[in-house]
Amino acid sequence: MGKGVEEQKAGVDWLLKNYAHLEQHRLTGDDDVIVVDLRVDRGKDVWSLDAELVAASAKMLSSKKLSDAVRYFDGIGYPQSYGKPLLKQLFKKAANQNLLLAAVGDSRREVAREDFSHCVACTTTKGILDLRSKLVSSMAAKRAGVELSDAIGYNDIGAAKMDNSERKRCGMCGKEGQNMRCCAACGQVRYCDRDCQKRHWKQHKTVCRRRQEATAMTNQLHDQLGSLETGHNTVKWISDEGLGKFPSKEQHSEFTKAVGAFRTNFLESGLVAKMVWDHAGDKSVPLHCNIDYGDYVDFMSRWCDGRPGSRTNINMLVCLSSDLDKMRATGAITEVGARMMRDVFAKVDPKTHFSCCFTYKVLGPFAEVILSVPWSTHDNAP
Repeated sequence: MGKGVEEQKAGVDWLLKNYAHLEQHRLTGDDDVIVVDLRVDRGKDVWSLDAELVAASAKMLSSKKLSDAVRYFDGIGYPQSYGKPLLKQLFKKAANQNLLLAAVGDSRREVAREDFSHCVACTTTKGILDLRSKLVSSMAAKRAGVELSDAIGYNDIGAAKMDNSERKRCGMCGKEGQNMRCCAACGQVRYCDRDCQKRHWKQHKTVCRRRQEATAMTNQLHDQLGSLETGHNTVKWISDEGLGKFPSKEQHSEFTKAVGAFRTNFLESGLVAKMVWDHAGDKSVPLHCNIDYGDYVDFMSRWCDGRPGSRTNINMLVCLSSDLDKMRATGAITEVGARMMRDVFAKVDPKTHFSCCFTYKVLGPFAEVILSVPWSTHDNAP
């Protein structure tokens, strides 16, 4: 690994660890850029710098004003012949994203050295938040006994769910029909007649028990935490393969605790209502937000340590009912996800509530709960 690459990596690592310090610089638009100077004298590294002083002296630029950015970098020792093409490339590559730039390498006091070198490390606020969330999630996975190599495949909820045509097929022979009988125990698998059901029982027995357990777990979330979906309405869409990705009892317990803390610290406190309120223009149309455990825990850690006047950022998807077709077309959500969100929108009065989906991705695609949040909690926000 070359010296410049090592310096850039150290710069991004510094931004990752000290991101909370930079939030005192409020980002008001997608074109905002934060620049910090992490250059040091020989024999020192970026970790010898005072993080608060570095953050306080950070420079705010705009990716829409390339000439101003070029002049600033020229003024701190990066000639325009180097700075202009580099900044032009970075601004274009990260269009509509908040950039974090770090000047790294030798300090200007070392400029007389023949091997003097400095460069620029670059990342985005979203990239930093994603990395911080993954660190939180990796610790949560270890606590819940989940191997991250296994958890990666858990995120594809579409592959673990059945479409409507699959649900109408006989579990034994595969024929489709409208007036089919369901298994009395799990209420999920359908059959042409009693003969097909009896022939399928040996194969279905274990799956049947798992469907009943999954339904009971989801009903518990529905009753205790106010989820908008019952166990039956959730589990009926899960394929037999998908049941293998359903959280275990221990993981379900971990998820229940996490949802309880999320409700208290994030929903009832009014924090999420304030964020969605500020994001949305029209409150007369259904609104929905998605937040994952890793993003929520990282946000709370930074928010609790926040400085006066700072604005704590969070990775959170907020969408309108009119956004669903565009999101499905671009691959942001699956067809299954779009259908579930339409069902949620139909149950929420947009004048009084919005819906919030809380996920715990490392526990699987079914470690999620959809909650109805009153707009009135906005008044509780600090």
